[in-house]
Amino acid sequence: MVLIIPNFQDAHGQSLADLPEVWLAKMLQQADEPVELAFLQSSLTLKRDLQRLGLQDIVYWSAFADLQQVDGIEGLPLTLYDFPFTDGLDPFFINGENRVLLYRDGVLEMEIVVHHQLEVEQVVYYRSDGSREINYYSDDGFLSTKTWINNNNQTTWQEWYTPLRQLVFWMDAEQIFHVSPEFQSQFAQSTYANLELMIQERFEQHFHKPTNVIAAYRAGVPATNRFHLSLPAERMVALLEPAIHLDQVNQLRQQLPQVNWVFPSHNLVQQFQAEYESKEDQRLSAIEPYPTSFSPGLSNEFEAQFVYWQVVGQSEEQIEQAVNSLLPKLLSDDKLVLLITGDANSKQLLQLKQQEWILTHLKVDVLGSDYQRYVTEAQPHKFQTEAEWLDFIDNQIMDDDAALDDDDLRLFYRANLFANQFQFIEEQDDDESIFQKIRLFIDMGTHADLKKQIQAISAAVPIISTVPTDLIHSGKNGFLNRTIAALPTQLDYFLKDLHHWNQAVVDSVDLMEEYEQDQIIKRWKGVLNHG
Repeated sequence: MVLIIPNFQDAHGQSLADLPEVWLAKMLQQADEPVELAFLQSSLTLKRDLQRLGLQDIVYWSAFADLQQVDGIEGLPLTLYDFPFTDGLDPFFINGENRVLLYRDGVLEMEIVVHHQLEVEQVVYYRSDGSREINYYSDDGFLSTKTWINNNNQTTWQEWYTPLRQLVFWMDAEQIFHVSPEFQSQFAQSTYANLELMIQERFEQHFHKPTNVIAAYRAGVPATNRFHLSLPAERMVALLEPAIHLDQVNQLRQQLPQVNWVFPSHNLVQQFQAEYESKEDQRLSAIEPYPTSFSPGLSNEFEAQFVYWQVVGQSEEQIEQAVNSLLPKLLSDDKLVLLITGDANSKQLLQLKQQEWILTHLKVDVLGSDYQRYVTEAQPHKFQTEAEWLDFIDNQIMDDDAALDDDDLRLFYRANLFANQFQFIEEQDDDESIFQKIRLFIDMGTHADLKKQIQAISAAVPIISTVPTDLIHSGKNGFLNRTIAALPTQLDYFLKDLHHWNQAVVDSVDLMEEYEQDQIIKRWKGVLNHG
């Protein structure tokens, strides 16, 4: 049996569905391999999360459910309709947010955080001295935890309860944990220096010393969460993510000689070995976290050539260089369309640099009032020709005393069509279906997005990555982009030459086989059986 310790708390905004340990659990479950999850972090939405991830049928154990005696007790979410409000409170529902503010005589007294605008998750009580009491409710509708925070935003007291609202243990102002006398028989000590000691004690009581334990380890996690790697196990394996900090891994490798380290790529292993002179360390291995599927794309069915461009963590200078490299290509080829995603700051910079480029090269201010008026009231992309658009403007919109002539309007028309070749993808649209229509994927980030690169391979889409990756065979299914100036040439290699693009399809099929689920599980068995 394989025991996986997930890390949901330190996902850094990443979707739980994309976490490597979630994919590993799914693969083992689908292959009928014995697997169990052990949650050592507090999660009040665990059942809901597992159901959403398709893991509701997997065997799991929760340290906090054990500590708080939740196992075997079922409940329904507490809703706003069931919550015991006191009289005299005026509710204020914030549109678009899962929050309700409650005032008494114009003074904020309570705040309720809800799920799907109905199910109660947190209740904050605001005190007159500036302090707060926060009550946390589980997705079973039970009061789980109470926290007191002073007016300096410091936690001064915490309490943990059973579903029957019995106090199990609490943390005092000195951050010492005390066991309630009613539950003392279930604990080895009456006080604990930290929460990790309580969790480790309960882990050992439940599992003793399991054979194979895989613990997810994130970049930059608090030191208190690293204790997962020091739990008792015949074989402890640290599952690393692509964004891992290599210096942290090296420190932990020296502190924890019993731990095996699984990197998400051979490139990262080689980089680690080179930086820390660890080529002889047999505890290091690499296994791609995401499996391929066979789902060839349909880009040939589209008139446009869509290029999916992901930009994450890039500097203003890098983004400006990329814009200056790619936009001339768009201007010379109206069938080329960039579909852009990334972090908020990068997308904002991209949009700004695009607007500046259009102003400089097309002499159109896309933020100007005249441009905005004409392209809003008469959207150019809805007309088949420039002449039709000009006729519509002349007959329906143009004022007799307008200062613009036909030459100005022609510039507006061309600038708008050009701007539409530069499309930003909303988060809800940024999913695997996009790989079905694109001709190329550009991964420009601080580390390789292995999940999207695997999706590109599965759809037989060539990849250009600015970070080294195992998933690119240079000149076959993609390129490593070392300088932004080389980007246009690399794009042309696949977009202008059908032979090269077809070669990428063939190489992608080989990679599909290399990284299919059975092969990944086979590699994991090698690590677990032989270290």
